[in-house]
Amino acid sequence: MRNYIFIFYSIFFLFDISNAQTLSNEMKGYVFDETTGYPLENVNVYIANTTFGSSTNREGYFNIKGVPPGIKEIVVTIIGYEVKTHSVLIHKDSHVELKFRLKPVIYEVEATEVIADFPTEWLRDLKHFTKLFIGQSEFAENCELKNPEVVDFTWSASGIMRASAQKPLMIINHSLGYRIRCVLVTFIWNKKKNKCSWLAKSEFTDIQNANSMQRKMWTLNRKRAYYGSLIHFLKSMIERRLLKDNFVTYFVDEPGQRNKQQELLQSTIDYNYVLKPSPIESEYSVDFIRYMCVIYNSVHSSWIKLTGASVLVDLWGQPQEPNPFDLYGYWSEKGIADQLPMYFDPNESQFE
Repeated sequence: MRNYIFIFYSIFFLFDISNAQTLSNEMKGYVFDETTGYPLENVNVYIANTTFGSSTNREGYFNIKGVPPGIKEIVVTIIGYEVKTHSVLIHKDSHVELKFRLKPVIYEVEATEVIADFPTEWLRDLKHFTKLFIGQSEFAENCELKNPEVVDFTWSASGIMRASAQKPLMIINHSLGYRIRCVLVTFIWNKKKNKCSWLAKSEFTDIQNANSMQRKMWTLNRKRAYYGSLIHFLKSMIERRLLKDNFVTYFVDEPGQRNKQQELLQSTIDYNYVLKPSPIESEYSVDFIRYMCVIYNSVHSSWIKLTGASVLVDLWGQPQEPNPFDLYGYWSEKGIADQLPMYFDPNESQFE
């Protein structure tokens, strides 16, 4: 087993699953230059980690329709300006109007000097970053970072590498059929402990002009990425159908430990022990102390441990706080190449 420890990332989200298909919700507004007051065209405005997004017209106007209810984090980004984020609560049948004023920024580019003095070190760091951020799955092989030159790396004396990017990362996932615009918030890798954590706010859009064979492949791969994933597991646990969904679960003292007898007996956790009621009807509090061993389909084995006392999880299997889990084994090898947008439903048609 690879000895990487990953901290799972997420964005704060509350979601009423009964309103998932609400189409009347609308989020619109304008984006201006903070200095001049002029409207900004071609600004990307999107809900973090979803397919919901738009771009501004010549008047700086944007309109995002069909937004699911709940607390949404809006990301506003264009090259030459600081990235702005804003959280907003969307109710059923909401029509929210927003205004954003972006601050111009001058990028300090020293690419020539870096390439001349530190090419080997930067390429080495990029290799580590790609392996940990993109992931190590079969889908990672066909996931392409188009602008690696925007990524900078720094090392501390204690062996901790941090990655940052002045501009959004542009990623093409040829395996799942997504173009991903990714604002990298944090990336930290502790080399000595083999522990990595990262947080990103991404916009997913389908790759266009694909033929029917490509669309069929993407649909199949998206389902493969979903089934057996951490989100699938959490949703299955909330719905109390772990065994029906081919998950065998039990507790151990250390990551990497297995109990073959419990696996043969098709063991599952005590739902009443792990799931606690939450003040919000559409959420559950997940609470356990030891490491949970999760075997999917009798093949893939993962270990999961809470980083805090508990975590709220919605009915879609989405944690409501960032970095709630330490992950080991199969799930620890997953990166953005295996990431699907929030509200992904494997039973729905992926392409019109």
